[in-house]
Amino acid sequence: MQCFDCSEFPCDKVKPFEGIIEEADEYRNLGREKWLQQQVEKAAQGFESHTGMYYQVRKSGTVSEL
Repeated sequence: MQCFDCSEFPCDKVKPFEGIIEEADEYRNLGREKWLQQQVEKAAQGFESHTGMYYQVRKSGTVSEL
């Protein structure tokens, strides 16, 4: 079960996270499977949900912002 599915959402535990309400709306609009697939695709492209940014790992092993 996702936080987004909880009857108590948004609770005090998640309210401080910026964008959580919008993300929950997107989750509900897309449905669980489509939303999860979208998250997998974004992660494969270097997306980091905590920063909301895309990153790329260079051959040297260092991480750079796109």
